Amino acid sequence: MPAFLLPMLLKGFGFIKDAIRAAIGFIARHPWQSATLALLVACAWLWRANNGLHDTIKAERAAHVQTVANFKKAQADAEALQAHNLARVAKASKEITDETVKDYRADAADWKSRFDRLRKANRGASCETVMSAVPDTASGVDGTNPDTSVVAVKIDDLETLVQNSVRGKALQDWVSAQAKVETSE
Repeated sequence: MPAFLLPMLLKGFGFIKDAIRAAIGFIARHPWQSATLALLVACAWLWRANNGLHDTIKAERAAHVQTVANFKKAQADAEALQAHNLARVAKASKEITDETVKDYRADAADWKSRFDRLRKANRGASCETVMSAVPDTASGVDGTNPDTSVVAVKIDDLETLVQNSVRGKALQDWVSAQAKVETSE
């Protein structure tokens, strides 16, 4: 540091030293006025700092209101989409059910007419149809003449068996078709 600056700095520090002595003297002579002045300065500083805080709070509240509005709009859109999907799925399900019921009724009526014709053709004969039975598994393949064992089944029992099979097939078709319906888009 150059030597000519040292006296200037000492004079400057002297001024600061005198200013501090004067402030301490003022505080000692007027304590209440000094405290009031210090509080006034602190309030002005806090007020200035809080002005930015109020603006920030207002902006944050506005952003919060916008977020809530966006959320409500998204919720309403999701509810509308869900309602559309539910209506679409219900319509598809009803169409599948109606088609399955129609097919089932047609198949059941077809089988009923077949059995009615069979009964009419066999009106004078006994109402039993002979069906070959499953060979006895204990005798195995080497069993003697397994085709000779037969079981007599009444036409009504056979018709009930076929009707139950038609119902089961219709139910399988219905479940399979229902599973193919997309529940969301």
